[in-house]
Amino acid sequence: MKIVIDYLDVSRIGIHAINIPNLSIGANLNTPVAGTGNTISFSKEKGQYHHGIWVENCNSAKIQSNTIISTEPGFYLEGITVYESTDALINMNTITDATVPVNVRGSCPDTEFHCNVFDNDAESGLGVQLVAADLPPQGDINDPWNNEWYGYDNTTLFGVTGGANSPFNWFYNSGDIKYNPNPASGTANPFGTSAPGSGCMVQAATNDPDRDDRYAAIAEDSLVFTEYENEFTYKSKQYLFEQINADTSLLTKNTSKDTTFSRFYSDILVTNIGSFRRVDSLIMADNLAAALTLNDTIPAANEMEWNLKTVNTLLISKVLVDSALSSTDSSSLESIAMQDPIVAGKAVYMARAILFKEVHDELPGLRTMNQLLEPVISEIKTSSFQILPNPAFDQCEILFEAMEQDFILELRNGVGQVLYHKKLPSNTLKFDLPLKSYKPGFYLVTTISEANGFQFKKLIIAR
Repeated sequence: MKIVIDYLDVSRIGIHAINIPNLSIGANLNTPVAGTGNTISFSKEKGQYHHGIWVENCNSAKIQSNTIISTEPGFYLEGITVYESTDALINMNTITDATVPVNVRGSCPDTEFHCNVFDNDAESGLGVQLVAADLPPQGDINDPWNNEWYGYDNTTLFGVTGGANSPFNWFYNSGDIKYNPNPASGTANPFGTSAPGSGCMVQAATNDPDRDDRYAAIAEDSLVFTEYENEFTYKSKQYLFEQINADTSLLTKNTSKDTTFSRFYSDILVTNIGSFRRVDSLIMADNLAAALTLNDTIPAANEMEWNLKTVNTLLISKVLVDSALSSTDSSSLESIAMQDPIVAGKAVYMARAILFKEVHDELPGLRTMNQLLEPVISEIKTSSFQILPNPAFDQCEILFEAMEQDFILELRNGVGQVLYHKKLPSNTLKFDLPLKSYKPGFYLVTTISEANGFQFKKLIIAR
């Protein structure tokens, strides 16, 4: 899919895409000229969130030669927002006076930044803002990718801010100060080189990385992540597995690592990652009955898999056969859509797309988050209770803060069905929730009241 609109004068969001692979936004690949993409202009504030181009779970997206500008600075604007999109290409875009020229969130392996201009000379900004971001090296010692920063220094205004979830190098041409990313501590490692770079042009794809340099740590299970280690390790294995499926030549590069990669692929093939891929293949082949049967047999082992299994069930049995969602179905999708995809997986984006829901995720508590602005999720308030222990065995304690009025306590399963329902008085500080009759798995504990609204926490029953 390709999006070229030429000119947009917008007040809140220019282009928003979710779950669309191989998306191209901007310049025609056959016309490699800067500035031939979209021009998106913000002339006034409307609401809390403003995005020029916002992609979520759009693998292999190409965002090239777009111009994004705020003509009335002073409100929060993200120029290009990339949420968990692998192998994306952000190339030759010019972003002027945006609070956050680029926001990169979550697992984005092989996503590259080439020849972009981040112009905050007139209005200070946060540069390339990383939110638990997993990125590859940006360039190499012989080919820096020549992004340009204006209005940044190495003392108070950093060109790369936030927090990386895995260390990576950002190579730049040290011969001109405009190429220096001036990253904040905990983000990228700046690496100056005298190489001029290979020049700027519209590209058909990201660079083809060296297999062993880029992926051996995944195949050997030796990657290191600052936070969310289990989730990012899972996602990195899932990504490499998909890369090998798309290009089986990755298994045989005639190096000493061939055996490692072959063993990795055969091992993952028989895990839930491989099973979920077979579900996707059956859906694409329109064999919905077989897809549903296989999906039902997968023993989900973590929150991401529980969510994906739940959304797959509703996608196959309802959405793809044009059957109306019940209130329970919608409630289940809503509970998944409002979760943080960093820990809850791609099913979150699938649920949001099914519900046509726009969600602005909270920022996780990384050590450098004091540099960032604090967007909030509307509609669901922060939970005012704790679950101990979690995971639980046969029983757990729910510890409440002071509630303003009487409230409903519910336990729901992974598809949103209410399994337990009890009205509690406002002075309740502790409640023992029995769990013996429920199978191991993922559940939601919810509270509902007029004063406090709908609140929830995830509960894992493990035996």
